[in-house]
Amino acid sequence: MDEWLKELGVEGVHREPLELKEPFMDVAGRFASMPGTVLLMSGGTLDCARYHILGTMPWLVLKGRHRALTLRMGDETKTLTADPFDILRRLLDVCKVEHDEVVGPFATGLMGYLAYDLKDKLEALPRTSVDDLGLPHIYMTSPAVIIVHDKHHEKTWVNIPVRKNGQTDKVQELLEVVKNRILSQPLGSEGFHGNPRGFQSNFEKENYYEAIRKIRAYIASGHVYQVNMSQRFQMDFQGDPFTLFKELYERNPAPFFAYVHAGDHHVISTSPERFIWRHGDIVEARPIKGTRPRGQTPQQDRAYRKDLLESKKDDAELSMIVDLLRNDIGKVCKGGSVRVTEHRRLETYENVYHLVSTVEGKLQEDRDSVDLIKATFPGGSITGCPKIRAMEIIDELEPNRRHVYTGSIGYISFHETMDLNIAIRTATIHRGKMIFSVGGGIVYDSDPAEEHDETLHKGKTLMEIFKGEKKETGPTSYVWINGSIKPIQEAGIPLTDLGFQYGFGFFETIRFQGGSSQYLDRHLERFNGSWQALFGTEVPDLTWDEIIRQVAEKNGIGQNIASVRIMASRGSLEAPSFDYTLAVTTRPYT
Repeated sequence: MDEWLKELGVEGVHREPLELKEPFMDVAGRFASMPGTVLLMSGGTLDCARYHILGTMPWLVLKGRHRALTLRMGDETKTLTADPFDILRRLLDVCKVEHDEVVGPFATGLMGYLAYDLKDKLEALPRTSVDDLGLPHIYMTSPAVIIVHDKHHEKTWVNIPVRKNGQTDKVQELLEVVKNRILSQPLGSEGFHGNPRGFQSNFEKENYYEAIRKIRAYIASGHVYQVNMSQRFQMDFQGDPFTLFKELYERNPAPFFAYVHAGDHHVISTSPERFIWRHGDIVEARPIKGTRPRGQTPQQDRAYRKDLLESKKDDAELSMIVDLLRNDIGKVCKGGSVRVTEHRRLETYENVYHLVSTVEGKLQEDRDSVDLIKATFPGGSITGCPKIRAMEIIDELEPNRRHVYTGSIGYISFHETMDLNIAIRTATIHRGKMIFSVGGGIVYDSDPAEEHDETLHKGKTLMEIFKGEKKETGPTSYVWINGSIKPIQEAGIPLTDLGFQYGFGFFETIRFQGGSSQYLDRHLERFNGSWQALFGTEVPDLTWDEIIRQVAEKNGIGQNIASVRIMASRGSLEAPSFDYTLAVTTRPYT
């Protein structure tokens, strides 16, 4: 693989100014539909919100899960079995460009995300939550075109990496493609739509309260000082992810917005928090701890600001995480160089106030960007303290793997610069679903109801953008189960049911056509015979043709052909009356 990489390395960067006739977001929109495009938007006026960066038309894509990785260059793809951090370091070494030859924060390198679940490559941690998304743990592209806009000086330039092995002649070709695309007619947007039922949490409220009570018990028994606990929300989604990203930015611009088109999924981040920044040997982290909602009046705003600034609890939380980060950064920085340059700065956003600190250090000469990531990832502000035990508790209490949430999104250059956010206020769009999580730091005196409400304040922008949404994203499937017709997402079978545990049950599949069930009497004869043979009790006294008709009507089958299934499961009781599960489902027949 090394020889293959060396042949396609980078030997320099072509840079030239670019005159824009429209806002940078609109320029980026012309490339947003192209897989591999990554956009980093710096919203607001804070000192860390200076550059907009667009990377597109990647010449290299690295992605994978665990130790199973793929590295694609052009039409050729290599399958690798390796530690993702080792491959990341190898890419940075092979493609290294001297940093004094480039201008600006990012001229060539990698853009994309590092999922929170990469923690398992850094620490030996138990894995007890479910990875139901199956998405990459690392997704990084090396763009062939990088457009950077400096907000301070209102200047824009385009960078095109000059690759080895006879790629120099492609620079002018790429410049023409970029300029023509910028001058082309803007692409129309199909908009976006959510589900009128809104977001569904992976926690019932009382279960979330109970998880917080468990964390408090762990703190009382000396396991941890703080744990960052989150809940995940999910909703059907249809439409253009970039339009959603653009509207979120217009509503509530924050310093570390990010859009990633990863082919089969999109990531949209509205993060206010920097994880780690590097320029040469200077490194910086900006942890956030302490949140209050914005008020409805100036008086309420002042009261919330005062309450946050005077809160001993929030001060203690932030100080704890600052100490954790000083320790993490200190592993790879020069002795005595790590210091807190600003503590408890109040930052104002559309929906919330935050307390922020800045920790800086100087990287040791023999350390690189990957060493810095490994020493600090994932960020302490979104795990807890001490970090390893906090991550174990997170995995114990949260039902689902976090994926990109609380991982990092940004760039890692080939010229000793890096800027990664903490992927909070971040949504993933995949297979017609939009998923995002929100959480908060739990300490011993945390109130479960207040912590639950805080997660809703943090997710307000993402949630409210769908308020008033009337359009369904597609037909909802319904099922008849134990006497009621319900949305299929709300139907469930107890884990103790022997049908679930051992397959102690059966089903009958029926053709439904022209508004009626075909050969229903013969199907029911077989169903009843199976019932008596397996369960040995009286068959259910139900008018199956009417139940099937209602389910078909609810699912909009009409005169179409459908497959109807009657299912019977034994239940969990050892003696009559048995707690059978009976269900009827239907789907269009193909």
